[in-house]
Amino acid sequence: MHRLIILLGLLSIAGTAAAQDVGNPSAGRELASQWCSDCHDIAPSGQGSRGRAPAFAEVARMPSATALSLSVFLRTSHGNMPNVMLSPDQSDNLVAYILSLKSAR
Repeated sequence: MHRLIILLGLLSIAGTAAAQDVGNPSAGRELASQWCSDCHDIAPSGQGSRGRAPAFAEVARMPSATALSLSVFLRTSHGNMPNVMLSPDQSDNLVAYILSLKSAR
């Protein structure tokens, strides 16, 4: 029974992350240009990096790039990234922008 409760909880989290299509890609691009563009190429046609971080278009095309994985990544501190504190709306918008680049070339 305990495993079922855990499984239902995980499915609920996954469902919430999948429903994160509510983010605003335009607001996410604006945020990315302010906070991320020093290290990441944030352009839809971005092919490379700025020497320190992968292009957002490359990140978007990774099979592991989902709303959930990107949200978790943005809320986790990393040694090679500044510790930027995003609000939930900012995070949703940035995730929406990155995921909008999946098909961009």
